[in-house]
Amino acid sequence: MGKVLRPLLIITAVASAFLVPGIGWAVSAAVASGAVSLGGRRSGQPLGACDPKSINMDPRTKRKFLFGQGLFFADLRYAEAYGTDQAMVDYIFVLAAHRSHAVDEIWIGDILAWTAGSGVTSDFSGYLTVEIILEAGAAAYHTAGSSGKWGAAQRLTGCTTAKLTVKRSANSKTSQSPFPGGLSGAVAFIGRGMPVYDPARDSTVPGGSGSQRANDCTTWAWSVGSVERGRNTALQQLAYRLGWRINGRRSVGLGMAPGRLNLAEYAAAAAICDESVTSATLGPVRRFESGLSGTDGDDPDQVIQALNTAMNGQVTNRGGQIGLRIAVNNLATPVLRLTDDDVIGGQSWTPAAPVSERFTVVRGEFTNPSGQTRFGPAAIPDLDIPRPSLVPRPLTYDLPAVQSQQQAQRIFKQVAQRNLVQGRFDGAFGIRARLLDRHDVIEFDFTPLGWAAELLTVEDIQRQADGSVFAWDESDTAPVVPVVPVKFDSRKAASWLMAGIAPEADVTLDQPVVSRLDDHTGQAVDRRILPQIIGSG
Repeated sequence: MGKVLRPLLIITAVASAFLVPGIGWAVSAAVASGAVSLGGRRSGQPLGACDPKSINMDPRTKRKFLFGQGLFFADLRYAEAYGTDQAMVDYIFVLAAHRSHAVDEIWIGDILAWTAGSGVTSDFSGYLTVEIILEAGAAAYHTAGSSGKWGAAQRLTGCTTAKLTVKRSANSKTSQSPFPGGLSGAVAFIGRGMPVYDPARDSTVPGGSGSQRANDCTTWAWSVGSVERGRNTALQQLAYRLGWRINGRRSVGLGMAPGRLNLAEYAAAAAICDESVTSATLGPVRRFESGLSGTDGDDPDQVIQALNTAMNGQVTNRGGQIGLRIAVNNLATPVLRLTDDDVIGGQSWTPAAPVSERFTVVRGEFTNPSGQTRFGPAAIPDLDIPRPSLVPRPLTYDLPAVQSQQQAQRIFKQVAQRNLVQGRFDGAFGIRARLLDRHDVIEFDFTPLGWAAELLTVEDIQRQADGSVFAWDESDTAPVVPVVPVKFDSRKAASWLMAGIAPEADVTLDQPVVSRLDDHTGQAVDRRILPQIIGSG
């Protein structure tokens, strides 16, 4: 007679869960349809509200995504126990609401349970079976248990899915199953996530060449040749803005129209990310690459910001198109030279930031892919800013999308250097300033401050219909600059013609003239012109 097994336990009790003897353990009736939900609105929850290492049994959970390499989420969609004494249990997981490149490893607790290259490890041999589908659909779906409740009709179209089968009973009298109560505890799926769109490989984009298209996710790719484009930070942000679509409907991401994005600027930013830099310990490495997992409920601004900080990125807006520019050392190539003549209104110069904004150390965390954390947060060594005269004042600068300590330290050094240069010039400039945009470098000749070809970087610029406000500040309003009022010149008014007087005639106090029309009758009204309005204009 077989060994009597303990009741099936999966993590903790959930009110909506129920066990049907001989049929299985269902998450909820709503999940049984198997169709990925493509509706709903973002809740604005903060980034990282869910733990990817925990099994999530909530059927109302937000859709998930993974950029680069990292942790997939483990959203449990169905579980069924079957066989003698319900010794076998099938678990169906959704890992991401998009096609993925690969699932490489599965960890159960702190033990490596499975790898794509070698299969189930010795610790779980004979007790665990793994089935991975990178893009589920009509030709790729899981079947679970023996009841027929989960099969071809529940295929989770377009999603990355996994089926884990565990054996609860022992294989021999001298052994014991590692899953006597079923799958429990932390389960971590590690892999490479969403393919990305590269404008440089799109022949419809100026300068591009290839078959990729922004509005067709089937053409997006994780790698081109030996280059993993899916790790490129700029392309990850572009993919997030465009959004992944399943059967033409947005699944994750923002779903922006390609016409609203400056694709050529994103291509240029991606090329900067691909540049090779020399690491002290790793040799030549790519300048910026990243990995980030999240949910469709995350605040989009936080997702964009997490990717921006990973590459010193800055959002641009040129002609209504959203783009991306990466901060690089472009001081050697100023785009314009301005002089005193270009300053048309009020201006001010602040040589240093307030003491509260002058920091002495940069500190924060990055995502460590190795060691005990396994894509968890780890501290970056503090970087001192040379200000010995100030009391210690730390600047916290977390890098959740960065997965290399060397890359994190490079970014820290750039943040520290920028904090040492905080002089700020605000001014109203003339029409030539319209040639500039944020982050451009200019040369500035300004006599009141004794400047000759001083190098400045445009931090902010605001345009007005009556002139350009060109500012190097973080204010959301431009300085109010008094303008010369437009005065009424009665000599050029149409009423002079009605009176038979030439527009340029000499007018004196003794000459009655028609200077206006009556507001009620519309007829000319006689009056004398006062001296203070003669000759204005």
